[in-house]
Amino acid sequence: MQRRTTHAAAAFPAHRTTFEQLEPRRLLATYYVAITGNDGNAGTQAAPWLTLQHAADRVVAGDTVNVGAGNFRGFDIRHGGTSSSRITFKGAANFGTNINSNNTVTGKDGINIEDASYITVDGFKLTGTGNPSTSRTGIRIVGDGFNNANAFSHNVIIQNNNIDSWGVWGILTGFTDDIVIQNNTCSHAAQQHGIYFSNSGDRPIIRNNVCFGNADCGIQLNADIHTGNTSLPGVDGITTGAIIEGNKVYSNGGGSAYSAGGGAAINCDGVQNSIIDNNLLYDNHAGGLVLYQFDGGGPSSGNLVVNNTMINAANSRYLVSISNNSTKNTLFNNIIFNLNTSGSRGSISLTADSKSGFLSDDNFIDPRFDLGGQMTLAQWQTATGSDTHSHSLTQAQMQALFTNYAGNDYTLAATSSAVDAGVASLTNAGVVKNAPAKDLLGTSRPQGAKFDVGCYERKVASSALPAPWKDADIGTVGIKGSATYSNGTFTVKGGGANIAGTSDAFNYVNQFKTGNFTLTAKVNTLDNTNAWAKAGVMARASNAANAAFVAVVVTPSNGVNLLWRSSTGATVASTQVTGIKAPVWVRLVESSGQAKGYYSTNGTSWIQIGTSHALSLTTASTIGLCVTARDNTKIATATFSNVTVV
Repeated sequence: MQRRTTHAAAAFPAHRTTFEQLEPRRLLATYYVAITGNDGNAGTQAAPWLTLQHAADRVVAGDTVNVGAGNFRGFDIRHGGTSSSRITFKGAANFGTNINSNNTVTGKDGINIEDASYITVDGFKLTGTGNPSTSRTGIRIVGDGFNNANAFSHNVIIQNNNIDSWGVWGILTGFTDDIVIQNNTCSHAAQQHGIYFSNSGDRPIIRNNVCFGNADCGIQLNADIHTGNTSLPGVDGITTGAIIEGNKVYSNGGGSAYSAGGGAAINCDGVQNSIIDNNLLYDNHAGGLVLYQFDGGGPSSGNLVVNNTMINAANSRYLVSISNNSTKNTLFNNIIFNLNTSGSRGSISLTADSKSGFLSDDNFIDPRFDLGGQMTLAQWQTATGSDTHSHSLTQAQMQALFTNYAGNDYTLAATSSAVDAGVASLTNAGVVKNAPAKDLLGTSRPQGAKFDVGCYERKVASSALPAPWKDADIGTVGIKGSATYSNGTFTVKGGGANIAGTSDAFNYVNQFKTGNFTLTAKVNTLDNTNAWAKAGVMARASNAANAAFVAVVVTPSNGVNLLWRSSTGATVASTQVTGIKAPVWVRLVESSGQAKGYYSTNGTSWIQIGTSHALSLTTASTIGLCVTARDNTKIATATFSNVTVV
């Protein structure tokens, strides 16, 4: 700061006072634009401006422009904000602000952001003409990769916009770094792509967008070594560090009056060391996910493709295609199925020059592959060493994975075999690749014992069991069980093959217990999934499937039974009392390491079943309520009340 010296009055010649000159400061401003405004106004809420271009010409770092409802011409802006003071353009609620006329500077784009950084565009509707000759791009963001070093645009945020029917692209970027494109809908681009990230940009985040009905790609990343001055820093034709996640991309690639169609749902040219996760791709008519090099400055290598659901249309190409020396790519926890029934299309196509460092596993997959020729899953496993733990799907099995396949609801069904079938990570060449911690909807992974496969994690409703009760599946069950509690009633849903033999499979509402106890419950209802379905009370030496236990259970058709396994891995024995059905009270009593079983038809008069059996409870032991469907393809529901532990 400069210092200004002021002399005192003549009467005090020896006295001098100095003052600090204050730097000029500008308050951050909020401006308004409305169809009732006037560009001669002050831009306040009471006196708004009329045009977006007038606002764009006047805003500086830290300013916000709120735009009212109505139809507007777009704008061009070529100056930006700072890391701490962005420039923000905010549309009216519910897409009330519609930009349906091109800006007057570039002439064919709705919003044009050029050689500018730290700008946010939020909540606009942008409607093109659907004709490349009269409209080009809904939102265009470009830097300079031709003339100036370090002149990329960067840190622009494009979010919550609805962009439809533009002539060439919905959103286009070129020479941009660290851009965020999120929560937008990009549809019906007449000639090319919904979202097009291009020209050597790095570290884009493209997430939670919906891209559909575009002539070519839903999302295209093309680093393009042929555009720009490669002597400038950063103009290398490579995109690194991209995050492409949570996008719904469907019905793209079918062409239009201005395009024959093609591309892919997600097309990556020159994309390296990036993450593609939690995306839902379906009904796309060209490729699904493509990793390759055509215009890029190098192959699409070192990428992680994890927890995506990808189902291509009947007239599509290979769903996942990796070529042009695109090595070291990792795929796992994906659902990959191609509805194309021709002999030349399937799930994954890999060229021989892309095989090095490739690893794919733990997927649910259409068993048709290509590695220089069509091959089966077994041949693919031998040729690549991949997908040794993946699950082969028929079309019917694929459809059964989902809640409502016919209605395009690709959340996982309660009976889905993709539930708990994934892994938390996969190690490729010594490098651990992690599955995403949340799914497409933001649900935390895992909800169950393991990660689910695909872009959705099946959410387990909170059991709300009163402490210290906890719910668990014991052993291997075909359908996950669950339990809830309300107004004194436990509702327990159990799958599993049986509580019998040398190993059990059932659902168990349990708590840790040592020493003597009396466990009582009334079994009110039990589904008849099998004559030997079971619901009752149990004490186990541990929650291992082959643990020693004693239980009293009721069945739909075979009475009430005392069951016991005398030691770990021993065969279960039983004592049966016929003619008893739910509702019935059941009880276990342990004293001094001996367990006895009882039943009652009225809750007051108790009848012992058989004799006592040894069962010593340690710190690992549990007691609780057990339910098994006795059929691994079904789930049995039982309700319990009057549950007490003393």
